[in-house]
Amino acid sequence: MKVLLLGSNGQLGWELQRTRPDNITLTTSDFPKINFCNTGSINQCINSTRPDCIINAAAYTAVDKAEQEKDLAYRINHKAVLEIAELCRKNTISLIHISTDFIFNGRNFKPYQPDDTPDPESVYGKSKLKGEQAVRKILDDQALIIRTAWLYSAHGNNFVKTMLKLMKEKQNLSIIDERHMALPKPYGQLLKKT
Repeated sequence: MKVLLLGSNGQLGWELQRTRPDNITLTTSDFPKINFCNTGSINQCINSTRPDCIINAAAYTAVDKAEQEKDLAYRINHKAVLEIAELCRKNTISLIHISTDFIFNGRNFKPYQPDDTPDPESVYGKSKLKGEQAVRKILDDQALIIRTAWLYSAHGNNFVKTMLKLMKEKQNLSIIDERHMALPKPYGQLLKKT
């Protein structure tokens, strides 16, 4: 199977490359090789690769900065995703789209379920929700949306690395502890069997 991984330079993209199964022919692309702000660049990348499946791990992820760079966040997290989904529909390509728990407001105080009502509060969350909605509208069951939270990897900056660094520097740390996520039932059952 030919898979095109978009967003290959990020933590998730890096880990997906590192753990690629042998039966997958993986092509990777990220900025500057592909410009997610340019429709022609997106078209060229997908049309030249002709994959069976696209994993879209590309995103504007600077949560706080998105408040000042609203147009850029929406261009990458919504419009580029819409364009990718349209190309997938046109060329019968499956899409795995990576989203975020930021599409929720964080005040549920119990694990979120996949069908809980979104209520994003930040520009980042709102732009990612618009991307999800575009994927659903254009591709329906030709796509899978995966919502992630607190990614960490040996590559890049993340919460785990920050905590390890701070534990060396400080005697006491104050860390949030109310984040909870639920797996959809089939995945939860699958994990219980292993």
